[in-house]
Amino acid sequence: MKSIEKQNVKLNVGFDGQPTEELSLKAYVFNQKGKLIEAAPLKKTAANLKVSKSDLKHSRLFIAPESKNDNKEERLELADMAKRVAYEAQIPNLKSNQLKLTPIPKFNWENWCWLACRVRGRVVKSISVNGSDTNMPVCHARVHICEVDKLKLIIPTIPDDILIDLRDIIINPPLPEPIPRPIPIPLPVPDPVPFKELSTFQNIDFEVKKQFQVQSPKLIREALLSNFQLLHPYLCLTPRFWPFFYRCDELRTVLTDHQGRFDTTIFHPCADQPDLYFWVEYMIDGSWETVYKPSIPCHTYWDYRCGSEVTITLDDERVDVCGELPGPEGSDSVEIVKVGSGAFVSHIQQQEAATSNIQGEILQTVGLTDLGLGSGNYRRPFGGSLGFRVHFGSSYPIVGGITHYRWSYRRIRNANLSPNLGAWKEITNPAYIRYYEEEGARFTKKAYSLGPDPAFVNTGFKIPPRRAEDIDVANPRNLDRTWVLEEWNSAIINTLFTGVSALQRQNDAGLYEFKFELLTQNGNGFDVAVVDQDTFQIPKFNETDVSVDAPDINLILAPGNKASGFRMKLRVDNNKCEADIFPVRVNAQEANECGFVQYQNANIQNAELSFKAFHPNNFANLSFRVRKGTEKDGLGRPVYRERASGMVIGDTTQGYNRAAGGVFTKNVPIHDLLGNCVDAAFGEYLYVDALATNGSTNELGYDASSLAGFALQKQ
Repeated sequence: MKSIEKQNVKLNVGFDGQPTEELSLKAYVFNQKGKLIEAAPLKKTAANLKVSKSDLKHSRLFIAPESKNDNKEERLELADMAKRVAYEAQIPNLKSNQLKLTPIPKFNWENWCWLACRVRGRVVKSISVNGSDTNMPVCHARVHICEVDKLKLIIPTIPDDILIDLRDIIINPPLPEPIPRPIPIPLPVPDPVPFKELSTFQNIDFEVKKQFQVQSPKLIREALLSNFQLLHPYLCLTPRFWPFFYRCDELRTVLTDHQGRFDTTIFHPCADQPDLYFWVEYMIDGSWETVYKPSIPCHTYWDYRCGSEVTITLDDERVDVCGELPGPEGSDSVEIVKVGSGAFVSHIQQQEAATSNIQGEILQTVGLTDLGLGSGNYRRPFGGSLGFRVHFGSSYPIVGGITHYRWSYRRIRNANLSPNLGAWKEITNPAYIRYYEEEGARFTKKAYSLGPDPAFVNTGFKIPPRRAEDIDVANPRNLDRTWVLEEWNSAIINTLFTGVSALQRQNDAGLYEFKFELLTQNGNGFDVAVVDQDTFQIPKFNETDVSVDAPDINLILAPGNKASGFRMKLRVDNNKCEADIFPVRVNAQEANECGFVQYQNANIQNAELSFKAFHPNNFANLSFRVRKGTEKDGLGRPVYRERASGMVIGDTTQGYNRAAGGVFTKNVPIHDLLGNCVDAAFGEYLYVDALATNGSTNELGYDASSLAGFALQKQ
């Protein structure tokens, strides 16, 4: 006969009262370590457990409703039983394999229902569109929807010493702890707790603090529960408490659509309103990468209002946005927008006679941009690899038979702006624009070649259609296609035309003219299209989100108020800077190789400070500082006994006189350097910052720096 000890247990369940509808229930068995070892469905009021009678004696048995959320049953923990208002059964000493539970209280089964909750949201990324920050959709992002545990379920598990530490901080607040990254800006505003202005524990109301002036951990727990909504913004600022107060379980994973939206349904117990947290992955180089996973405490939507829309803003540089290609206001217009991501065409000086007075010197500004320097402060030349950003109107590529375009360039002046007219050269570097190709939930990112178009004998680049579904690439499976909405380059050119040596960089420097033409097909070649002058648009000066007619100076004019192309002048300069600090002199006596130089009378003698800050064409800023020892001010900031700044073009406003070769010199009173010291050591730092930009950054590797030191010693 089979031993009763080894037989499986047959379970029978009854209720206090009678549920009005049939409940979908399960019996959950956890071992002594709190691990789920069995989940058996109840058929009507009975269940067959695989666990043996002897094992059941040392386990915990719960009856609870089965979750309607995907895969939730596979990841259950003991804490989930409390969330489901589970009934924990008493397990008697079994004399048979039959177990009849005492009736389940009405308190439990009345709360054993699940409510559907619709969760909606949008994933966006803020990008600059014609100078204005715009939230654009992020397609094909994978959004993880998680539920955060209620504090009332967690508080009983928090150790007493942690509660006492928290009490002490609430009563006697310290400075806030730094919040670990990533924390996206701006912070979301979960409802109902306001997060717009997070503050320190110092701002907690006095009456709330009084509730925590107790010794008993039990009373501290009660004070936490009754004041959690008030305390949560402060707890958000205290990372070391997070592991004890915030836990979450994943409920759903969804993909965003063509508009960056997601819409799904989760289920939650009737007695509980869900608190939701979201994190996001994005496909990068063929694998899913986390691109948004902020701290749970500061980014949970407490008591989420079902059906309300959540906006998740990404700032990861690796993430693309999607949508239709942008275009100018006129359907048959073409807007030449900018060079790189920031040098708008309207902010590049085109007047050849334009000048600026810089430190008493005249700077000719034609072809320079004011990028990052303030409106109209033209000082930056262009260098490195340049990308030209163009927007086509919605009528292209069929308006007037115009299907292609091309860029050309020529040199018109040397580095010193003396005449040097060269021949036109076409830019023939390949250009691409990227698009998504989708099949169900799967998608791939592909590159659409703009040109040069191999179907023609002369150079031409395709004008991309407004929608990716219209590109001239075979699509036998009729897959969905959408543009990866990024600022694409209509042409790319490396301005290191002849090489990277110092001589080649200097020889290539000068003023260049770039020409943009629209093309019509003529057999297997192209003709230049002559169009109305207002076809060519540029961003409005200081209102770059608005397009305006390009001025005549930017047009290749043709009879009858027509134009055959757009042109603009760019100053190109890839020269590198030089930096050097020379030995300090006192009465023509130079500091020795150890850095020491002697003086006799600090009140009447000077120290001659000098350095070299050089750029062949003066397109650089300098920054020079001298610090005595480790001297600091009352706020702990370094004190600089001497400093200079400005362009390398001429004398600085701080009294450093420029000589040939970019050598700057100043006689500084020794008393001003020493202060209250008799002998002192000094550090010198020089940085020469090249102004050249590729339209996106001015960090092209052309800067130079130097360090030195000296000591003044009483003779």
